[in-house]
Amino acid sequence: MTDFENQGLAMAIKAFSEGDLDGARSIIEASPGLFGNNARAQNLLGAIYGRLGDIDKAHEIWQAALMIEPYEPTNAANTWANLTGSFLAKGEYEEAIKSANRAVDAKPDHISAIHNRALAYQATQEFEKAVADFDQVLEAHPDHASAWLAKGICELRLNNPHAARQSLETSLELHPLNPSSHAQLGAVYEALGDKLMANDSFKRALELAPSNEGLRRAIERTKA
Repeated sequence: MTDFENQGLAMAIKAFSEGDLDGARSIIEASPGLFGNNARAQNLLGAIYGRLGDIDKAHEIWQAALMIEPYEPTNAANTWANLTGSFLAKGEYEEAIKSANRAVDAKPDHISAIHNRALAYQATQEFEKAVADFDQVLEAHPDHASAWLAKGICELRLNNPHAARQSLETSLELHPLNPSSHAQLGAVYEALGDKLMANDSFKRALELAPSNEGLRRAIERTKA
C-alpha cells in the first residue's frame, strides 16, 4: 500500500472513530487501492455499512475481503469474526459458527469471534458449548454484563439454576437496570421453588419494562 493509501486509511479510521460514517466511507470508496486491495480497509468499510444498517452490503464486502492477498492472520481473523456477526444478524447460526471457527483458527484468542460463536451456540441450543465460550469471554472481560446474562440463561436451560443465579446476580451488579436480567433471575428463583423471590424479581423487571405482558403473567403466576 502506498503512503497516500496509508494516509487515506488513517483518515478513514479517524472519521469512523468520530462517528463520521459517510466521511469514512467516502475516503475508502474514492481510493481504488483502498477499496479493492486492502483487507483492513475492506473490514472497516464493511463495519461502516453495518453501522448504517445495510448488513447485506457489509456481508458482501467482508466476503470480498477474504479474497485479498497477501494473507495475514489478524486481518483474516477479523474478517471471519465480522462475518460471524453478520451471519448472526441474518439468523444463519450454523454459518456463524463456521465463520467463528475460522476466526479462532487464525487467532485463537479472538474474543469477539468467541462471543459471537457463544451466541450462535445459544441460538442452536448447544448450551454446554455456549457456556464454555462465555467462560472464555468472561475470563478476558469479567465486566461483560451481557455475557454474564447470556451465560445465566444457558445455565438455566442446562438445569443448573444455582450457577445461573450466580451469573445473573453478577450481571445485575454490573448493569442493575437491565430488565432481562431481573426477569431471568425471576425464572431462576421460580425453578428453585422460591415464588416470593421470583415474584419480587419479576416485579423489578416490570418496573423497568412496563409494557411487557409476559412479566405481568409471571407476577400473577408467582403470587404467594
